[in-house]
Amino acid sequence: GGDPRLAEAERLFRDQRYEEAARAGAAAEAGGPLGAGGYLLIGLAMSRAGDPFHAVPKLAEAVRLDPASADAWYELGWAYETAGDKDQATDTWKAAADRFPGDPRFALVLRGR
Repeated sequence: GGDPRLAEAERLFRDQRYEEAARAGAAAEAGGPLGAGGYLLIGLAMSRAGDPFHAVPKLAEAVRLDPASADAWYELGWAYETAGDKDQATDTWKAAADRFPGDPRFALVLRGR
């Protein structure tokens, strides 16, 4: 990864130790703002650890910092969905589908909505 403060979080995430990765990411964030990739990593770790409510603001920050990241948009939609905010998930994925028309993930998740 790019930010050396996130090395431990990245290692833990690769080892599927998501709760620990989220904590390590939060510790890195305490040292100052992170880049989009850092917020994406923390948000993903929180989501995988079963904490979509705390993942949403991290993933939203990843989207804000890097609106060209289709992965950030996709994961933000899933965090909303998992947190029970189906309308916000749909809105996020619709915006992403418009932004990334060649990415089939958004059409798939929007099917039947």
